[in-house]
Amino acid sequence: STWGPLSMALRIAARLSAARALAVPRRWASSANEAVVGERAAAGSGKYVQDIVAQGHSLVGDEPLSYPGGTNLGPNPYGFVLAGLGSCTSMTIRIYADQKGYPLERVSVRLHHEKVLPPKPAAPAPGAGAAAGGAKTVAKVDKFSRFITLVGPKLTAEQRADLLRIADRCPVHRTIANGTAVMSTVEENATH
Repeated sequence: STWGPLSMALRIAARLSAARALAVPRRWASSANEAVVGERAAAGSGKYVQDIVAQGHSLVGDEPLSYPGGTNLGPNPYGFVLAGLGSCTSMTIRIYADQKGYPLERVSVRLHHEKVLPPKPAAPAPGAGAAAGGAKTVAKVDKFSRFITLVGPKLTAEQRADLLRIADRCPVHRTIANGTAVMSTVEENATH
């Protein structure tokens, strides 16, 4: 139907317009290690729309339409995490394949995120006794699944295994897997 492409065109135009009207100046986050995020100041832009400047690039974040108040003008925060992990994985594989001279024609990464219960610990040995305090609530953990496609008919099985191994060495994968420290400070009347 013609409404499908028209609707997509209107959404793309809205995103481009929103990116041009950022409430956050580009100069605030121009280095490789900075990003600035702020609520969209424009009236009628949606309750959760966020203007983002990362390394000098303008982005828009939002919640999906299924979330009350979301307008779906951009990915939600986990969409950005998935995109960061996927692009880092793809780039790491490409750099390694080029350095090794592997005949990799193209790499793509599809990702999925969900909250899951952690694996159950091993059962205590017989006679070890029950844990003190009774049953405990178990918090869910984040599970990221990557589905990596390596295109290259001349890639050997060993090269494919090597590229899959190197995917776990991407810096974003390591950051997520190793845990992080997030430091927060309130800036009073910041002008950046």
